[in-house]
Amino acid sequence: MLYFALSGRVPFEADTLPRLFGKICHERVPRLRLRPRRLSEQLDRVIEPAMAKQREVRYASARELHTALSPLLAAALADKSEQPTRHD
Repeated sequence: MLYFALSGRVPFEADTLPRLFGKICHERVPRLRLRPRRLSEQLDRVIEPAMAKQREVRYASARELHTALSPLLAAALADKSEQPTRHD
């Protein structure tokens, strides 16, 4: 869900369910920074382990993922607060 929320796309698409399952099982998840929205490499490095097929590579818990995402969210909020607001 996070991949879709960030990229606006699902990681895999196929014209049949068996082909979709094949992609999910055997293909690497496309990097977020290569998707149309071109998200940052830092965000890509946090999301990649979350999407890993090998259990030992993935985050052990949602808390671990949250900890990895927190600095990026803090930086994004700081950047947003530093931008001047427009009053039309």
